[in-house]
Amino acid sequence: MNCPDKETMQDFVDGELSDAKIPSIIGHIRSCDTCKTELRELYTLHNALNRIVDKDRCPSLDALEKYADNSCSDEQTSKIAEHIDFCSRCRSYVWAFQASEEELANWQTQEELAYKEFEAKELGYNAAKETLCKLLPGKIYLVDKIWQSALSFVLDLKGKAIENWPSFNQETRLVGVLGFADASDPETDAASIIMATSLYVSQAVSDGDIVPSTTDIETAIKEVATKLGAGKELQKRLIETVPPLVLKFT
Repeated sequence: MNCPDKETMQDFVDGELSDAKIPSIIGHIRSCDTCKTELRELYTLHNALNRIVDKDRCPSLDALEKYADNSCSDEQTSKIAEHIDFCSRCRSYVWAFQASEEELANWQTQEELAYKEFEAKELGYNAAKETLCKLLPGKIYLVDKIWQSALSFVLDLKGKAIENWPSFNQETRLVGVLGFADASDPETDAASIIMATSLYVSQAVSDGDIVPSTTDIETAIKEVATKLGAGKELQKRLIETVPPLVLKFT
């Protein structure tokens, strides 16, 4: 038979070759000096990697807890200290064993807030993208182009009463405020209103500021879209399109 390829030889060394192929491979290696040499090299590398993995294998949780309590032997302490320098998972365990109840509670609160913020942003992004895709598919590229600016703008609005929001009209357009597009293009202006409205409403639903019902979402859309400069036709289309999308992603 011809010399097996490197992938087959590697599978043989790793023990992943099918039983049906092993006899022919062994028979060939015995009669082929080139493959014998390659096999030796692969075994040398395989054994070296295994020694490295064995050496750097994560300590048990019991060992990490003892390390955190300073109850390990000097030798164990040295090994674990060397290991956690490059292993973030074990470093986190040691921190958890050493942390006070207050520190753990604060950490858990921060993690929950970070996750909620991530969920809210993901919901807003998905709702804005699908809404724009349905209403102005030709402007879908603006989602990523305007996204960060629109998100910052909406988060700023959420901290204010709606009567204190800036008003947008023919002279002052939202797209110009976002600063990422040509304010003279009506479709681009409409796209910015679509994005900001769907993003604001989805964030408000996620935060519990708006009840996740079609009626409440429709009411919020009308108020927000009007304030952002949407005409009656765009308001109507937003009211038809946004509620089911927000409810789908919520």
